[in-house]
Amino acid sequence: MTATVPVKPPLEVPAAWLGSELAGRPDWIHELSGPEIAELDAALEQVRDRGPALHDIDRSAFPLPTLAPTIDSWAEELDAGRGFVLVRGLPVHRYTGAEASVVYWGVGQHLGVPVSQNTAGDLLGHVRDTGADPSDPSVRLYRTRAAQPYHTDGSDVVGLLYIRFYIEQAQRHQDVPRLTPRQVELLDLIDEIAASPRFHLDMEFLPGDMQWLSNAVILHGRTAYEDDPGAPRHLLRLWLTLHRHAHPVDGGIGGIPTKEISS
Repeated sequence: MTATVPVKPPLEVPAAWLGSELAGRPDWIHELSGPEIAELDAALEQVRDRGPALHDIDRSAFPLPTLAPTIDSWAEELDAGRGFVLVRGLPVHRYTGAEASVVYWGVGQHLGVPVSQNTAGDLLGHVRDTGADPSDPSVRLYRTRAAQPYHTDGSDVVGLLYIRFYIEQAQRHQDVPRLTPRQVELLDLIDEIAASPRFHLDMEFLPGDMQWLSNAVILHGRTAYEDDPGAPRHLLRLWLTLHRHAHPVDGGIGGIPTKEISS
């Protein structure tokens, strides 16, 4: 007799969205207003006057009295909502590279605590093509212009916990257990679902965009790209532990109770 596998009901949580449904909606984009940009500029001016090192800038050193509650709402969206927010309109064209880094870092401080992104202990990452060979297993793909498959990063909010490239690259080590056919089948299924236009959301990055993602519920990736020699692509990256506590989901994910996460 063949055992019947019970079919679980669809997961009814805000993070269980379909890209095909979100594509025509603007509610996942926060367009910075004139007063919000002015407040960011004022905080930047305070930092410029005091001259602290970037890593010494915390929330108190980068005050955002009216924008801070909005940033709290972004944290709520990341933690208990759809799992991502796109913030648009930061006027990077009138900032130096150092100033843009300060503003981005300052906003990040209101969301959470930066954590290390690599063995060098970098807290603010630079995502750009360095000319490194993407076929070199020692090279992390964000240092190239190659496509990155869907993955998560090693923090609460954006940045490497589940990425197929590294799982497969690890097979070159003799002491790593071999992937079974069923495991490869599962990886193929994850790639197939993530690549489906029904499920994923295509997002175009514009200059001045800040994308915040929850690694607990969101996979992210990118297509390959070619640099404009006159204006090469350069992203700043933060990995954050959220200040706030994660909300448990009733019944948990897939029937497994979720645990409260504290920073």
